[in-house]
Amino acid sequence: MDQLEESELLELPHKDVCDYLSNEVNSIIKDPLLRDLPSNPTIDEIKSRVALEKGKAIIVYLKRPNDGEDDSISLVVEDTATIRQLKATVARTLALKIKRENGPEHISWRYVWKTYWLSHNGEKLIEDRKTIREYGIHDQSKLTFMKRLRRK
Repeated sequence: MDQLEESELLELPHKDVCDYLSNEVNSIIKDPLLRDLPSNPTIDEIKSRVALEKGKAIIVYLKRPNDGEDDSISLVVEDTATIRQLKATVARTLALKIKRENGPEHISWRYVWKTYWLSHNGEKLIEDRKTIREYGIHDQSKLTFMKRLRRK
């Protein structure tokens, strides 16, 4: 299909509209700035990539407990984000990654945050209201999960 007018789109069946829009998004993603995004990106992924290119976001790397030494996930986070926003980005990114790998449908993030701390350079990111800069997190920083210890 070539470029369609809005009135033409309204007359098409739902499946054809979805196919048309998917093709349009894929043609936009061929842009050099967006080419390393997956073939079916979410709006959040596109927005975060644009923010990164505008200098309003940074990339931090997260190493999961069961990953190999060099296996880490890159997260795009606003440079003014709070720890709460960082945790939301972690949850969103990991859930999407697991879904794309045909993993479990649901992850209990409440359980994850009760069981693990996020940490940076061995320091636990405890205060959700503090900004990532207050913890010294900057572009290319590495984060890890740290097991919480139970008190008896």
